[in-house]
Amino acid sequence: LRQELRQALEAEDGAYHRKHMSKLPYLKAVMREIQRFTPAAAGTLRRLPFDVQAGDYVLEEGSLIFWNQEPYSSDPELLGGDPDEFVPERWLAAEELSKRDDDLHPRRPVKVDGFDDVLAPAPILSHPLMTTAFSVGPRMCVGARIAQNEIHSVVAKLCCDFVFYLDPPDQKVERVQKLLMTPDPAPRIRFDAIAK
Repeated sequence: LRQELRQALEAEDGAYHRKHMSKLPYLKAVMREIQRFTPAAAGTLRRLPFDVQAGDYVLEEGSLIFWNQEPYSSDPELLGGDPDEFVPERWLAAEELSKRDDDLHPRRPVKVDGFDDVLAPAPILSHPLMTTAFSVGPRMCVGARIAQNEIHSVVAKLCCDFVFYLDPPDQKVERVQKLLMTPDPAPRIRFDAIAK
């Protein structure tokens, strides 16, 4: 990640701009894996605009439903690998897969040429509701693009300028769902500056 960031940002004196995103596929994959691994929000609420048949059940128009992405994002059969492993490369394979015009089964991971060590997750995991903490459509966070740009900018700066790790490394940190997902207790992180 650091190498990709330095190559893309060297002409800008290390400053990230949204225009760089097309040159930063690994940053995009890392951010997507972070969202999968530790989602900021547990899901989203929607009011159904029409009746929906779900198996043997009918969800009536006007029903309030809660969409929780975490069970899908942590399902090894959909993910095509161990959900407890942090593997950004799976999303590089998914991105490559999205460029193809194949008729794929939405719930099966896919082998992608050039990616020997990972499968692209099942295409259903690339649905917009699964890939962003900011929701989609008319209920999308109005500040989503600004927030994403700020997040990418901070991550780019931290990764270019620091090596960071848990200190002490054996901390036990749990995820707690409040309004947003939060770590408990807050982890102690050490930042060591990288000599330039």
